[in-house]
Amino acid sequence: MRVLFEEDGLADATQPTAHPAKIGAGSPRWRRAVLPVAAIALGIVAALLGPVFGAVLGGVVATFFLVVFPPVGIAILVAARSSLDYFQEVSVVPGPTVINPASALGLGLVLLAFVVLVLKLRARSPIDWGGRIGGLWAFWLGASAFALVVGVLRFGGGVAVDGIKEWVRLSSVYALFLLIANLTRGFRFSSRWLVWGCFAGLIVPCLFGAYQVMTGSATHNVQGVRRIIGTFGHPNPFGVYLAGLSFLGLGYLFDLRSRPIQRLVLLVLVGGAFTMLLFTYSRSALGIILGALLIWATWGSMKRRVLVLGGIALATALLLPTIAWRFEDLFVDIGRESVSGEDVSNSFAWRLLNYQRLLGTFRESPLIGHGLTTIAEVNPTQSRTTEGFATGYAAHNEIVRVLVEQGVLGLIVWIVVAFGIWKAIGELAERQSEWGVPRTGEALRALFLTLVILSGVGMGFLNQTVLLYVIFTILGALRVGSRPSVPVAGSTM
Repeated sequence: MRVLFEEDGLADATQPTAHPAKIGAGSPRWRRAVLPVAAIALGIVAALLGPVFGAVLGGVVATFFLVVFPPVGIAILVAARSSLDYFQEVSVVPGPTVINPASALGLGLVLLAFVVLVLKLRARSPIDWGGRIGGLWAFWLGASAFALVVGVLRFGGGVAVDGIKEWVRLSSVYALFLLIANLTRGFRFSSRWLVWGCFAGLIVPCLFGAYQVMTGSATHNVQGVRRIIGTFGHPNPFGVYLAGLSFLGLGYLFDLRSRPIQRLVLLVLVGGAFTMLLFTYSRSALGIILGALLIWATWGSMKRRVLVLGGIALATALLLPTIAWRFEDLFVDIGRESVSGEDVSNSFAWRLLNYQRLLGTFRESPLIGHGLTTIAEVNPTQSRTTEGFATGYAAHNEIVRVLVEQGVLGLIVWIVVAFGIWKAIGELAERQSEWGVPRTGEALRALFLTLVILSGVGMGFLNQTVLLYVIFTILGALRVGSRPSVPVAGSTM
């Protein structure tokens, strides 16, 4: 690990590094592409092999690159995360212990970040704590830890396990950001490797989605229509993930103007992602795309506004007859079975009633809430599990969830963190160097604001782990790209 902390690698981000030369700087382009292409290929193979061998192979490959060329290693981990939810229902069971690969990756990121920070302290190397973004997310982790303690004190150990899992999940996002900030200093063009890692994560989920479209093997059947789930457990998180990366891909296309081959590859990935998004029939995903495009258009020129509004009008005319049935459930009366034959929780009227009941619960502890992950315990609107146990419905609204679980104080922290990060994204995008990804930063800013706004309407972006990993990876790329650096001869990625 000593190579990670040498003077020309991490100690001084303004100095050129010799590390890119080790992977072929100054050599033919095909040689420079060997390692990342091989890494992506092995990552895909690992995702397809199964939860045991695939996880081991992916871990070995990622570890190798984390030591030799950290940006690629981190990109592999981020790309792999989009495929791990597929194994949640087929988790390995050695004895009484259930291993969830997705949770294992999150815990692994936390432990890896801890090891890296300890090694840097021992080497007396400067530590990058992530600047304002890192500080804001650490602030949210502190508020969540306090809510975890509140929940344990009120409900005992019954909520402790779920609360700890949730806190570790949120911590893994910060750990990923710290790894990017501390392992990519001095590596030129790290920002592009990191961004490509996010888009490489589309490959396996989209392949699974295409297979489900062609064979009709998707498990989520609504009104006789099969909604694909890709490598996810439900169509909605799959659609939200595809919507986020499809929109970010539009921004990255502008950052690849001088790279026609890379633009073609990205167009294929984004086109495939948007096509699969349509087959998820996810209202949340469509809302994200629409909201992000409208916000992005308002920040641009009149030409951009006309193009965006014209494109939205055309897409609406073409797609509305196909997807209109997905909005029928919103208008189902409470007490009737929904049009889809599923739970009436799809009804907007039902959700308003759910919010009203949860806010009544919120008034019992308005200042600090009931504790982290306690919605299932305190929501008076309950459902029966397959085992016959009663459990409270989810909030279906991030702001309501935070109010109930963390109170007014928690909501204030949430607002400060959300809009603080949004403002920091804009500042990072404006400071991008010529090797950075400024348009991607602008797209990320619009996407993040859209997610915050929609969180008060009917979704919770903090629950979308895969999308959070993508957001904070690109935030890391923006941070890397905004650092002053001396270019290394021969590097063109």
